[in-house]
Amino acid sequence: QLTNLPKSIENLNNLEELLLGGNKITVLPVSIGNLSNLKSLFLISNQIKEIPESVCNLINLTHLSFGNNQLTDLPEYLEKLTNLRKLDIGGNKLKSLPKSLTNLTKLNNLNLSANQLKALPKSIGNLNNLYFLNLYSNQLETLPQSFGNLSNLGELYITDNKISSLPESFGNLVKLSTLYADKNQLKILPASFHKLTNLSILKLGKNQLTKLPESIGEMTNLSSLHVENNQLTSLPQSIGKLNNLYNVQIANNRLNEEEKQKLRTLLPECDWSFE
Repeated sequence: QLTNLPKSIENLNNLEELLLGGNKITVLPVSIGNLSNLKSLFLISNQIKEIPESVCNLINLTHLSFGNNQLTDLPEYLEKLTNLRKLDIGGNKLKSLPKSLTNLTKLNNLNLSANQLKALPKSIGNLNNLYFLNLYSNQLETLPQSFGNLSNLGELYITDNKISSLPESFGNLVKLSTLYADKNQLKILPASFHKLTNLSILKLGKNQLTKLPESIGEMTNLSSLHVENNQLTSLPQSIGKLNNLYNVQIANNRLNEEEKQKLRTLLPECDWSFE
């Protein structure tokens, strides 16, 4: 039930990890910036509305969490935390991101979920060490072309946005293994999509897709495919090449019985969920 921290916290000179999640803290003391050896600062699920500038003095921070607070914007000075590897600011009230955030080039884990973001900075591609990116439940309509520069991205979660198309550069994400893009407004996938040959889990349910690209047969590591609640009347013949595919969720589309039987024949070992 903590509501604040004492100024004297600055005397903990050797502190490396400070976990304060699940309290009722509204304001951080300026003195927190004197914890020069701090590497991890977790403030998830508090009532913080503003990140004090003194936080940028914590240059040894590698993990920082302000998830589930009441932040409405991020300060430019966060870019000074150049050693950050993991940043969690999900569950706030952010409507935009400062361009300076993309200067944190050592980030490999970034959680921006459950905010009110309508767009990402065009410079998002600068974060080329990112492995995990969570954009779940925002108001994004597009992803910038530079998104394809996230060459080390392995897990991407863009569920529950308003995205109608993916940039052609999306095919450059060749290390991507997990993609959750359900609950959007996708009507078609980019021509480069087949280049995602390491993709294992693909969720495209609750979109507006009328077809999948014939080249999907080149995505040989695909094991789980979710395309339920779209407007598909068939799947490409090349899907028969996906020997690792063991599960397809395809209920609530427009497939007739003949098409369903064709798919069962193409991949008889696959678990087809038509209903």
